[in-house]
Amino acid sequence: MLIVTALSIEAESLLAELQAEEGCRFGGKYPLYHGGAHDILVCGLGKERAERCLREYLESRRPERILNAGGAGILDPALQRGQICAISEVCSENAEQVLRLHPLNGPGALRCVSVEKAVTDPRRREAIFRKTRAGIVDMECLFLAGLAAEQSIPFSAIKVTSDFADNNVEGDFRKHIREGMKLLTHYLLQDSGMIKP
Repeated sequence: MLIVTALSIEAESLLAELQAEEGCRFGGKYPLYHGGAHDILVCGLGKERAERCLREYLESRRPERILNAGGAGILDPALQRGQICAISEVCSENAEQVLRLHPLNGPGALRCVSVEKAVTDPRRREAIFRKTRAGIVDMECLFLAGLAAEQSIPFSAIKVTSDFADNNVEGDFRKHIREGMKLLTHYLLQDSGMIKP
């Protein structure tokens, strides 16, 4: 299986648990690690980086499944920071594009919205929530899922809520993502059985 995170900080716990070692870098900067039967790819933030990095990976490899794991901002006021969320579907900010994902067993499934510009304004956050009914927001899931669909590769996503998608997003994300990813890694290795060390 290929596990894709946007940032190195999101991959740290997985890399440690899988005792993964760096194999190569795409575009000179996006690392690919190998741990047991899994590849872990750090693709960078946003549509362009995510698509370019995954496309380059898929030129020479074909995983049986792709899993996008990482942090996400909270849109739904009922959610709290540190919650693990399996993603049932992902949509664009205008809600015109919606992709259903291969479901994961476990935590309550949510819709995720992928945006091309970070959500840092409470008014924009509320408008996106009203329009999309997505519980959480990220910057790459939709674009990775679209490329996986083009290649007919099963795609799943699981996120941990790390911030409230407001003007404190960067500080909150950095402060909480490591602990959140430890929870997510434990869930993937111990509870879900999806990842075998």
